Amino acid sequence: MNFITKRNFSHLTPPYIFNRILVKINQWQYKENPWITSSASRILDSLLISSDIGVEFGSGRSTLRFTQRLKHLISIKKKPLWYFKVKKNFQLISIKRYRFQSNPKYFSF
Repeated sequence: MNFITKRNFSHLTPPYIFNRILVKINQWQYKENPWITSSASRILDSLLISSDIGVEFGSGRSTLRFTQRLKHLISIKKKPLWYFKVKKNFQLISIKRYRFQSNPKYFSF
């Protein structure tokens, strides 16, 4: 059986490449912004209020942004190395409610 397939690069059109470059520039320029589209970020900023409680699967830039806007955020992370990297950054800015869950299928609040 041959599992090697040819990659299709037909999506690499000039508009696609241009937009990818803009995304990279935006991520470099605004390092604190989550890795979501700018329109999704604006929508969330308008909807989230300080009395809300949120849950996210995965963590990183979005976790920091959400903890600044929510009363409480539960972030479920299953990769220990990434968890400890993010936790170290959170300790620098005094965010205490962040924990590792080894089996995200069964977690408790």
